Amino acid sequence: MVKMKNLLFALLVALNLFASEPSLSPLLAADTLEKLKKCKNHDLNATKECVQAGMVAANLKQDYGAAEGLFSLACAKGDGEGCFYLGELYKNNLVKAADKSERETKISAYYKASCVLYEYLPGCLALANFMQEELGDEVQSFAINNTLCNKKYAPGCYNVGWMIERTGGDIGEMMEYYERSCKLGYVGGCERAAWLYEGNFNENRYEQVKKDVKKAKQMRKKACELGDKQSC
Repeated sequence: MVKMKNLLFALLVALNLFASEPSLSPLLAADTLEKLKKCKNHDLNATKECVQAGMVAANLKQDYGAAEGLFSLACAKGDGEGCFYLGELYKNNLVKAADKSERETKISAYYKASCVLYEYLPGCLALANFMQEELGDEVQSFAINNTLCNKKYAPGCYNVGWMIERTGGDIGEMMEYYERSCKLGYVGGCERAAWLYEGNFNENRYEQVKKDVKKAKQMRKKACELGDKQSC
C-alpha cells in the first residue's frame, strides 16, 4: 500500500491540479474541489468522494499519480471500489511497478482487498479474470466466477458458462449458466444462448443443444431489450 505521507502529497498535488485547471468546466472543477476537501477531511468517511475525484484525475487529466493517491485513501478507509481502481491502474500499466513480480503482487492484493475484504463484486470479477488470463489459475478463476453467479452477478454466470464451453465440459450445464446470465441481464449470455439454440454449430459435442426456435427467439428478445440491436 502507498504510505500515508505519499498519499497526503498526492492529495495536495490533486488540490493544486483542480484549483487552476482550465480544461475542466468551472462547475466540474468546483465540484471536484469540494469532493477533494471532503476526501481530505479525516473526520469524514468520504470514500466515495475520494473515488470520484480519482476518476476525474485519471480520466480527464490522465494524472495517474494523483488518481493512485486518491484511490489509495478510499481503499485504506475500506472502500472496495477504491481498491478495485488501484488494481486497474496497475493492471493497465497506468502506474508502473518495479517489475513483473511486483506488478502481479499489487494487482492481486488490490483486487483481493476489493473482493474479499469489502465484497465489491466488480473487484471479484477483475480478480477472476486476472487469475485466468495472467496467472493461468483456471481453478481459482472458476471458483470466484461461480461464487459471483451464486450471488446473482450476471457476468460471473456467463464466465462459468464460457469456461465450461472452452474446456469441453458438460454442454447442458453450460447452457444453464448462459441462460442464467441472460435472465440476470447480461446481454452476452442471451446472445450466446440464442446462437446455440438457433443451431449455429457444427461440432458433435454441441448435439445436446437441441435446435429450439422458441427459446432462441426468447433469448434474442431479451438481448434486444438489453441493447443488442442485431438481435432486434
